[in-house]
Amino acid sequence: MGFNSILFEKVDRIAHITLNRPKALNGITFEMMDEINQALMDIREDRRIKAAVITGAGRAFCVGADINVLEGGLHDPVQMRHFLESINQMFFNIEELPVPVIAGVNGLARAGGFELILACDLVIAVS
Repeated sequence: MGFNSILFEKVDRIAHITLNRPKALNGITFEMMDEINQALMDIREDRRIKAAVITGAGRAFCVGADINVLEGGLHDPVQMRHFLESINQMFFNIEELPVPVIAGVNGLARAGGFELILACDLVIAVS
């Protein structure tokens, strides 16, 4: 699987999802949500995986929705609704994984980034 906005790997029996848009403080885009959902589907189907870790690259865990996505949605209610439905579905997919999901919070976590943490089963944060 090739991803542009996340890194996804399985080491031993643990899946690692790294939000990989450090210049944008890991702001969530439609592409990122699609990629996270693909990784979650892979985790769900792989019976060898016993836990998953979600973390962010760079100095932020996740600052929520990318401002460029929000800016477009402010003028287009259909796009905003689609974004909100998509992000809620992503959170639901995390909550429904059959393995524990750990948020490895390594920096800023704002707005939807904090909601992402809340969708996980366990949080480990560093300052």
